[in-house]
Amino acid sequence: MSDHEAHYDILSSAVVGTAATMLTLIATLGSSNTYISSHYDLRLLLVIELVILLFTIVTGILSLIRRSPIKTALAISTAFGLIAGVALLAYVSAITLLA
Repeated sequence: MSDHEAHYDILSSAVVGTAATMLTLIATLGSSNTYISSHYDLRLLLVIELVILLFTIVTGILSLIRRSPIKTALAISTAFGLIAGVALLAYVSAITLLA
């Protein structure tokens, strides 16, 4: 194990935990909000976001299992997946609040 592998493990663990929490909250929001459930485009955005977060969770877990040099690429793609999920959530939230 190299010096930096432990850091990638911590990053992956934190991102997987955050993505799992976001996944739960988004699923609850999508199923309980009548405005979102009545608009096809917002439902589609939420489904896309759920897929992104599921991909983030899977790559994060793979990053915890694998060894270098793939660990670095998986940890970085996990972080970018979470960033994309947060950006998409902010967009959907802004549309919902402004409507």
